[in-house]
Amino acid sequence: MKIGFDIDGTLQSKPKFYSFLIKVLRYFNVEIIVITGRSRFDGIGLTDFQMRTWDIRFDKIFLREDYENLVTEADFAGNLDKQIGVAKARLCKKLGVYLMVDDMEEVIEACKTEGVRYWKA
Repeated sequence: MKIGFDIDGTLQSKPKFYSFLIKVLRYFNVEIIVITGRSRFDGIGLTDFQMRTWDIRFDKIFLREDYENLVTEADFAGNLDKQIGVAKARLCKKLGVYLMVDDMEEVIEACKTEGVRYWKA
């Protein structure tokens, strides 16, 4: 089973809770995939530092540049949040993610449209 987690507004909002939850999930061999709207410009170094500080271990991480090719301009009409939402949902579908945990309404709406289970953080 694969579960996706967002960083900003999700893991960042309750790092101790998510650290514990992810440890339990990993104990049961759940694959943890971080799917963030952060770009490489934001800095992978900061992301790695935060994950280590919060003691959050993951199997894979996808930054915006890794999945933004899954949408076209027609999907989001210049709205960056909608672009990220649609792209994250499509990536989840492509990877076979069982559940996506995210705080952004645009991600939740896109998950509904793409048929991806979600948990609004």
